Amino acid sequence: MRFEVKGNEYELKLGFEAVVELNKKYEGGVTEIVGRCLSGDIELFKDAIYFGLFHTEKGFTRKDIDEEIKRLFAEEALTQEYIENTLREVIEENFFYTTKVLQQKKRLKKQMVAKNPEFEEMANEMYGLTMED
Repeated sequence: MRFEVKGNEYELKLGFEAVVELNKKYEGGVTEIVGRCLSGDIELFKDAIYFGLFHTEKGFTRKDIDEEIKRLFAEEALTQEYIENTLREVIEENFFYTTKVLQQKKRLKKQMVAKNPEFEEMANEMYGLTMED
């Protein structure tokens, strides 16, 4: 996933320092981050961009990131789908978070199916799980 700041595109990726800072920001740590990720949280999206650019060592500020996000919104390019895709690529698919992501997806699926067994297929589609998971 790439993101444009000040006219240049940069790869978004979380290195060790970024993961440490991101985890400090959320009181619930990894569990809260993953929960917000799976729900497409816009604040976490902003953090994913900001922390995902740490590795560039360009010194981007929160203000820089907010301006770019507002620009995307004004251009109607910032959609919920864009937010969810960014969170999936930057956080959900990051090796550091993958185990917790799978645990939470399984828990959410179990809760959904417990409420109504007919929701199993929908839960599988929503959480990318197979019938056996």
